[in-house]
Amino acid sequence: MRAHLLNSAMMPAAGVYRLVKINAKTFANYLQDYYEKNQLINYIGYEATTKHIKDITNIRIPVNRVQVNDLRDGDVLLICKLKYRLENPTNKGNKEFQKNLTCDDFEYYIAFYSER
Repeated sequence: MRAHLLNSAMMPAAGVYRLVKINAKTFANYLQDYYEKNQLINYIGYEATTKHIKDITNIRIPVNRVQVNDLRDGDVLLICKLKYRLENPTNKGNKEFQKNLTCDDFEYYIAFYSER
């Protein structure tokens, strides 16, 4: 079983998903576990989110804007996303915006994926 790290709650393949909202500590524990087992696949496309993940896990995740294309039965999706949509999405790249983000700006989910 692998974990796909995402910055949005999406369904990248046909199948059945069970989405569960979790807190930052639980998210960090799942991420660290999959990272240590070398079972974490990163799809985080924004520097602000990778910085936040480093702040809560001490794991440096590089920006990767590749689309999820290899979801398998039994995989999980770990999701760290902003709670709100930005009026100006270019703010995600703004250093001033990024340094003011806290856990209160994010929400966390785990989704369990099944092909049927």
